[in-house]
Amino acid sequence: MRTNANIQDRKAYMKNYEISFLKFIFTIIVIYSHTTSFMDEGMETIRRNCGQSGYWAVHFFFIVSGYLMISHYFKNKPQFLAGKESWKFIERKFRSIAMQYYVAFFISLCIYLIVYIYTNDENTVSKLIQIVVGTIPEFFVVKQIGFNGSLMMNGATWYISAMLICMIPLYYMLVKNP
Repeated sequence: MRTNANIQDRKAYMKNYEISFLKFIFTIIVIYSHTTSFMDEGMETIRRNCGQSGYWAVHFFFIVSGYLMISHYFKNKPQFLAGKESWKFIERKFRSIAMQYYVAFFISLCIYLIVYIYTNDENTVSKLIQIVVGTIPEFFVVKQIGFNGSLMMNGATWYISAMLICMIPLYYMLVKNP
């Protein structure tokens, strides 16, 4: 037998298909804007317009991430210390993407190293170690803190780093000052 509470619980965890559809559209725009560098030189207007659309898509994803973060807060009403709750939230967020993130990271690193070895005359072990060490900020998802000069194996992952870094203090402040 269905009760009003069961229906309310089910509604609280239902997927928002409007947001999912917009995420799909903006994902296509981001992919398209990232691939415009492969276009002919004569398509400069399309390249420029796609770049602008990609910026809007990034703004959309930051807004949706913030909305979902606040939605998570109101659904769960954290009861523990703000620091502990914030850490649990970020940990859960990262665990949901960690496998894909690290698979993409290691594939990118391997391709980069293979291309580097076959295209450079300076194939010393110390240079290869320097390349690998240069990827440490990206490996720990802290590239966007400001580690300039370090390598970026998978440029598209800057968003993940920026999102997680922003969410740490924001979720803490939300829990600390409801």
